[in-house]
Formats: sequence, structure tokens, C-alpha cells
Amino acid sequence: MQPALVDEDKVQPIERKFFIANRSYSTVDGDLFSFFSSFGQVEMARIVRDRLTGASRGFGFLTMRDEDGALAVTELAAMHNNTIEM
Repeated sequence: MQPALVDEDKVQPIERKFFIANRSYSTVDGDLFSFFSSFGQVEMARIVRDRLTGASRGFGFLTMRDEDGALAVTELAAMHNNTIEM
């Protein structure tokens, strides 16, 4: 029996970038970084701010450094219906 071969062209990489919505307007980049660091290495955590006022817009983006961390965040979100309490 031959071992199964994986066609690398058809394997989808795990997405490492996440949209983080419905955050408190007092949330800062460091809060996202700190919380998600418990799931793996965070490459970037950024709260989007209004260009004119600098006030938080209540959402941001998170990029995990590797697929293991991204998978942990994905699985956590799936277990909680895509809602993670911070």
C-alpha cells in the first residue's frame, strides 16, 4: 500500500490575520497584544483610530506570527460562536 500524498498546491494555509470587532473604545493596541499572546506569538495587534480625532473606532486587526497561534485563535473563536470575551 502506498502512503497518501498531499498535493501542496491544494492545501490551504491557515489564515494568520484576524478582524477584531466590537471592542470597547478604551481598548488599546497593547490590550489586544496582551490578550492574544496567551495563544501564541503575536506579530501585530492594532486598533483602528479615527484619522482626525485619534479616537478608537471600536475594531482592529490581529496577526499571529505562526500557524499554531492562528489555529488556537480560530479554534477558540469557533468554540464561542466567534465571540471571545477579553
